[in-house]
Amino acid sequence: MRLKNRVDRQSADSPGRLRFNPHQYPRTCRALAPILGIAICAASLVATSIASPISAYGLAAPVSPSPEAYAIIDADRGVILESRDLHTPRNAASMVKLATVLTAVTHLDPKVGVPISVRAAAEPTMRIGMPAGEVWPLEQMINSVLMVSANDASWAIAECSGGSVEGFATQAQRLLARLGARDGKFSDPAGLDDENSFGGGSFLSPWDLAVIGRNALAVPRIAAATNSREISFIDVSGRPHRYINHNKTLLNGYTGANGLKTGFTDKAGRTLIASATREGRTMIAVVFGTYDTAGWAGALLDQGFASDPRLKVEGERLPPVRIKEAKSKRGVKAVCAKGVSNPGVVAGASAGVAAGVGTATGATGSTSTSAPSKPSPPQQAASNDSSSGGSIWSTIAAWFAALIGVLAVLVILRRRAVLRRRRMRAERRRAIARAQRAGSIHVIDAKTPTGRVDAGRRRH
Repeated sequence: MRLKNRVDRQSADSPGRLRFNPHQYPRTCRALAPILGIAICAASLVATSIASPISAYGLAAPVSPSPEAYAIIDADRGVILESRDLHTPRNAASMVKLATVLTAVTHLDPKVGVPISVRAAAEPTMRIGMPAGEVWPLEQMINSVLMVSANDASWAIAECSGGSVEGFATQAQRLLARLGARDGKFSDPAGLDDENSFGGGSFLSPWDLAVIGRNALAVPRIAAATNSREISFIDVSGRPHRYINHNKTLLNGYTGANGLKTGFTDKAGRTLIASATREGRTMIAVVFGTYDTAGWAGALLDQGFASDPRLKVEGERLPPVRIKEAKSKRGVKAVCAKGVSNPGVVAGASAGVAAGVGTATGATGSTSTSAPSKPSPPQQAASNDSSSGGSIWSTIAAWFAALIGVLAVLVILRRRAVLRRRRMRAERRRAIARAQRAGSIHVIDAKTPTGRVDAGRRRH
């Protein structure tokens, strides 16, 4: 039997089919394609694991350079376990808001209604869009400041507590000095440090923030707000609000995490003061000057929990917790400081807080309110801090890139296989045609008519 080029003889067990040269189309490629894809995927996972090992407590190892300044604090004993540039004041971004709320709770009645001035309503993002003239319960203000870093709420609280932002700066500085935060200066209640800021912005050291964080954890309503993953409520005008904590990367990713506050400005970069409680011990980590703040906070907290509480520590000791909350006075109307227009708590506002506020764990997503703020120019987005998600997002990006690579390889292999099959079919048709013309075959396959040669043989 004579066939040309790449066509072999018919096989004995399949007399109606033509068998092709295996070197023309190596079928092992098709068999190896899934194996190759699995191998590439496995290699990418191994590479990801090597690049970003997961700690025992859930967060990936930090992927950014080490912080410019940091501190690890044993909050129970009030000891600085380790630090870098402990007493150097820096732009603290929205971590300043912890000091703002601490000052407010020492001066304002818990049931006070906080009026929104034109000045506060005009603050740049991050803001929640509270219209000027409304009066909000202090509790909703605190949640707005600590969970989604609302600048308008920060200024409204400052004006209510101090009579003005200028008066509040003096009020806050006195409180910080009394608590033992002695390095920096307080000016802007929102943590702004650009042309929109008051007094050029606030400057705090890791020591100052260690003092502030330790006192903040001693105030139940502050600790509850910083530990809330998600919260929803109805404001005084009936608008629904849903907040998802900007610190969700740490809260959702680190075992025992319970706060405290993220921050970001162009000058300060990303900042974070984080806290966690595990096995009866509470640690605080302060991070300045690195973009993967959550990853570094997790690493610092790990180091703190790994320390032996029975051993004597040579580090500096924080002053004792000295914060004292203002209490409601029976029969006395809750009002702001003199000079601030305050009609008191709006009817139904307190009920709205009780009925509308709820906490849910494990939430993800972004802040959503019925009155979103208007976009601000880039230079105004100074204190629009977001979650410290460098480590998580870098891991997700690595997985996604690996998946894309695997899919690309499989698509290329599939395309090549299709082209080979097309060439094989075309060559097979040409070979059959040549064989028929030469009269070297009589039956091509079971579905092909016998043709002229077979017809001639039946006549003999």
